[in-house]
Amino acid sequence: MKEIEEFFPSYKEAVWQKDAAALLSLYSKELVAFDMWDQGFFGSLKE
Repeated sequence: MKEIEEFFPSYKEAVWQKDAAALLSLYSKELVAFDMWDQGFFGSLKE
């Protein structure tokens, strides 16, 4: 993904279609996500 403007339509379509693979493909494999309600954080998409 080259431009941030490309992210949002792709995100919307992936969520609308309930396509988890397409949604995850929008993120870097080195993603670090913080979750305040459950696990705390995820170190990468591999976890």
